[in-house]
Amino acid sequence: PCSCTGWTFAHGDGVNKVFELPSLVSSLTALYRRDWQGTVTLSPIARTNWCAWSNNLSNSWWIKRGTASAVYGATAPDGTATATTLSGVGSTGSNDFYSSPAVMGTAGSPWTPGFWMKRISTSGYLAVIHASGNSYGSLTVNISNLPDSWVWIYPGSPYVTVNHPWFLDSTGAARIQIYAIVGPLSFLIANVQYESGNSPTSSIFTSGTAPVTVTDYAATGNTITL
Repeated sequence: PCSCTGWTFAHGDGVNKVFELPSLVSSLTALYRRDWQGTVTLSPIARTNWCAWSNNLSNSWWIKRGTASAVYGATAPDGTATATTLSGVGSTGSNDFYSSPAVMGTAGSPWTPGFWMKRISTSGYLAVIHASGNSYGSLTVNISNLPDSWVWIYPGSPYVTVNHPWFLDSTGAARIQIYAIVGPLSFLIANVQYESGNSPTSSIFTSGTAPVTVTDYAATGNTITL
């Protein structure tokens, strides 16, 4: 269902995307959708996921080293078979994995990484850093603190300790490197996202090397188009 300022005005049927409201859209302060992510704030402003192959980390755009391996096709948090099982994730530089660079903008600009994760290992520490160096961004996750369900990992998540804020490197690129501080570790991962700015938004699926841009809705008069 979709709602605005607490009032539900539509239930999606997978087909209809245009809804008439009995009052002016200009009076809205916020618009929401409730789906597998929970209650999601929608935006009329275009937003982009710059991360290629957001779910299929077995693709060669994601580099695996040593014992780190990736198998695509596990059940993702939205119920589709689009998650990746990562296993054998160990020390940095030898048994880790990292993405190819995604050039997003001006060097030094803030960006936000995020992904959905479901633990298989029940203890250990996971590190997520900018692959160009942790001075461009780093965070850690205590696996013991995670539930057995899917959780959203991003700077600001209650499951995360941020060690350095996140900035684009000297080439204007974003890229994450993931390794175990205490491991080896196995877990499921899905919906990896690279976004400009400091505020993460809802998931945007990518299945190729091109960034994907979406606009959640357009408002004209008393009509909302999703």
